[in-house]
Amino acid sequence: MTIRKFFSYIALLGNILYILWILYNGIDEGFKDIASAQAVVLIGLVFLLTLNIILLCLPPRPAPAKFPK
Repeated sequence: MTIRKFFSYIALLGNILYILWILYNGIDEGFKDIASAQAVVLIGLVFLLTLNIILLCLPPRPAPAKFPK
């Protein structure tokens, strides 16, 4: 296992745990005490974490070919 793959797994796990923590707190409070601005921030954060998960799951792109000078 390479270092990149190891840190990708750690980042995936952290992202998933953070999303679950946000959802748990929301469910526990019934989503009733959340201001509209806070809701927008939380939705944006979950969107960015989900996008990060998707990008980490994609295979790495090959390095571009180097052309001689």
